[in-house]
Amino acid sequence: SDQGSIKVEIWDKQTVEVLVEKKARKQKQLDSFKVNFDQKGNDIFVEGDGDWNNKVSVKFIIKVPQEFNLDLKTGGGSIGVADISGEVKVNTSGGSISIGNVTQGNVDAHTSCGS
Repeated sequence: SDQGSIKVEIWDKQTVEVLVEKKARKQKQLDSFKVNFDQKGNDIFVEGDGDWNNKVSVKFIIKVPQEFNLDLKTGGGSIGVADISGEVKVNTSGGSISIGNVTQGNVDAHTSCGS
């Protein structure tokens, strides 16, 4: 995503669910912000598309199985990942990163401005 925070939660299903929370002062601002979903094989792509100067606050909540590989990117926002088994790659240009216990995989985390 260009902007927005990302939170990854674990659930007991073998599917992925993506919830998008959008907040703005005006309905027009919400309507102008679109979320695009795409799947290629086992890869899922979720991208926010809109004018970030519209003061739209976006949070992506992603529910995944316990064993799952992640590659998350946001241009500005925090990233939080629950305990997970798999490879974890996270990158934010401006936000904090919080990662739980990771087993059976490596962690690659980068933030340009955050903790």
